[in-house]
Amino acid sequence: MSQVEYIRTTCSICGHNQCGVIVKRVNGKVVEIMPNRDDPMTKGSICPKSIASVQLLYHPDRLKYPLKRDGPRGSGKWIRITWEEALDTVASRLLEIKEKYGPEAVVMARGTNRGSWIRLFNRFANSFGTPNWTESGGAQCFTPRSIAQRLTLGGLALEWPDVENSRTIMVWGANPPATWSPKSVKIIRARSNGARLIVVDPVMSNMASKADVWLPVRPGTDVALALGMINVIINERLYDSEYIEKYTVGFESLKERVSEYTPERVSEITWVPKERIIEAARLFATNRPSSIVISATFDEIVDPIQLGRAVSIISAITGNVDVRGGNIFPETAGQVSIDTNDFIMIDDLPKELDSKRLGADRYPILSKYLKINFPMAHYPTILESIITGRPYRVRAMFIMGGNPMLSIANSEMAAEALSRLEFLAVADLFLSKTAEMADVVLPAASWLEYDGLADSVQATYGHLRIRQKAATVGEARSDTWIMIELAKRMKLKGFWSSEREYLDYILSPTGMTFEQLRERGGAIYHEPSVGSRLKNGFNTPSGKIELYSQTLKEWGYDPLPFYTEPFESPYSTPEVAKQYPFVLTTGRRVSTYFHTAQRNVPALRDINPEPVVEINSDTARELGISNGDMVRVETRRGYVIMKAKLTQGIHPRVVAVQHGWPDEANDNRLTDNTACATGIGSTTLRGLLCNIRREGK
Repeated sequence: MSQVEYIRTTCSICGHNQCGVIVKRVNGKVVEIMPNRDDPMTKGSICPKSIASVQLLYHPDRLKYPLKRDGPRGSGKWIRITWEEALDTVASRLLEIKEKYGPEAVVMARGTNRGSWIRLFNRFANSFGTPNWTESGGAQCFTPRSIAQRLTLGGLALEWPDVENSRTIMVWGANPPATWSPKSVKIIRARSNGARLIVVDPVMSNMASKADVWLPVRPGTDVALALGMINVIINERLYDSEYIEKYTVGFESLKERVSEYTPERVSEITWVPKERIIEAARLFATNRPSSIVISATFDEIVDPIQLGRAVSIISAITGNVDVRGGNIFPETAGQVSIDTNDFIMIDDLPKELDSKRLGADRYPILSKYLKINFPMAHYPTILESIITGRPYRVRAMFIMGGNPMLSIANSEMAAEALSRLEFLAVADLFLSKTAEMADVVLPAASWLEYDGLADSVQATYGHLRIRQKAATVGEARSDTWIMIELAKRMKLKGFWSSEREYLDYILSPTGMTFEQLRERGGAIYHEPSVGSRLKNGFNTPSGKIELYSQTLKEWGYDPLPFYTEPFESPYSTPEVAKQYPFVLTTGRRVSTYFHTAQRNVPALRDINPEPVVEINSDTARELGISNGDMVRVETRRGYVIMKAKLTQGIHPRVVAVQHGWPDEANDNRLTDNTACATGIGSTTLRGLLCNIRREGK
């Protein structure tokens, strides 16, 4: 008789949604992933990636054992080794290079979150002593917008839209049906209860198709659009004057600044009809409470700090911050907060190393210890260091959960840099393009293969749940286990003896151990204390929302938001536009893949088998392109080949390519990593110039 088990756990295949699911196991083998409809946070939402996790778990190409390179770098020749040898090799080589060249010669780099271990990675890097930790997204995902929110609001309120209680929802630069399953469910329910919807997106996405007002902004001009909306709200006196008086500083200066961003001028910049700009501003300001949903697109334009600031201000001046139905502040469920300087042990890093952090001279908001973010090295500057030896040469990298060969701008430069390292270790589930360049490869576990804790400031709003191990594949180990075992060998302080001890530590303020939490249902559900900042003050120097940022002024930057034209556009580089007449946005997402992952999973590949570029159908007809044709998209950096998808839901001069595909479909062959955003170092991924033609023509 078969033994059938049902395990309540939390999916993290995309790293940030943390959806409650039920795993069906028969005779010890996982056979199905099902939605948990009783989960009070995600309420049965589940995406194709989660359902297909069974295929990923037992994929024949999974890394099951540690490997050591046997031959030239990138030759594809490997020897299976034990975990003992693998960990000893990684630890000894990193320590050897640290001793010989200094800790700054070692870079600790990570990719996306694969189970709430990302801050433990920061702690690992700081305990090791290198100022150079970074991430593949880094300045491209979360960091710029989080800094902008902290500067303006004193916290991450834009990450926590209370959409279920909103009368108007503005989704800016996101397509939740493809990327945010829990948020998508909440938005749809709010719509069914009468909420109005505004969507800012260059493409008629799933979410945009449901909007009352769609703002098809020219890629890279979002800041101008936000300032134009603020202009309308102020000039038509749609703002909340009592809220502004009590809870903000700098309104008069803001009023003067946005006076130049009239709907007429902003329409010329953004290609959005002025009537829609006015309509959206009026709707958001008058049909309250209103909330704003944002995503990684905020971090991928020419000046992401200004976009985060400007959109935060829209919420603030309409009285929608820290109120029910607006944007509220994330809180923990009572566990140890890992998002603190104490947890990541930043103060243990010698201060003299602060100036050695790569990028600190050019991008101090990203790379210096400014007490408002976790300072990280600038990825393009790391690549420069490896290749040129300036200001010094990086000799080794340890990469966890990242694939920079595909996921960062100018992937050709990334390939050259990785090939020049003295030592490279990579932990991943598969032999990725990046792992193929490594000296040692460590087999990482999927979310089904370890116990853990799951929460997400971006989706599950302060609720904490357990992740339960349901399978074992080969000798794969969790990222947390790998760091703890390396820390033992390196004799790093601040680490635990085991994963379970670490989990118990995180839960210690709740009075429960991991096992006790499991026995009590596996979850802690926390309702936020809405209005606490209005009562007690905001976490800013003034104690108020800072429309005018004194902190930015002290750092030497403009204290008020302003618009910067993309470094490459029909207006900033008209000569370039003659050869590359279309505006390009990269990074289009689909629900089947998360960044560069899962394209080897058959069930998902059946749904989205090929990389797609979206182009206006009238434009395509003029260029002799038919739906389904293979086309070449070119920029000054390189080209990709993708399948054309014709649509009326995109501006005739805009082209949108998907993100995360390898080889000739890698969109980071098109992007630039030299023209980086002031202060924060973000590379522009949206708002470039390109040309497009039928392949072979």
